[in-house]
Amino acid sequence: MLPQPIFMGLGCRHIQNALKAGATKEEILEVIQLTIVMAIHSCNLAIPILMEELAKLQD
Repeated sequence: MLPQPIFMGLGCRHIQNALKAGATKEEILEVIQLTIVMAIHSCNLAIPILMEELAKLQD
């Protein structure tokens, strides 16, 4: 078996703990979906700023 990345192990542990605490599978999936939406939103804001700063460096 190949070793899992560290974040995969931590994520699985958190999901297992949430299930033990009474969270439903639907609630866990909703949290995962929300974090993905927030990550996409952060990239949409950050990438134009990054491009602007990189352009300044090339000048």
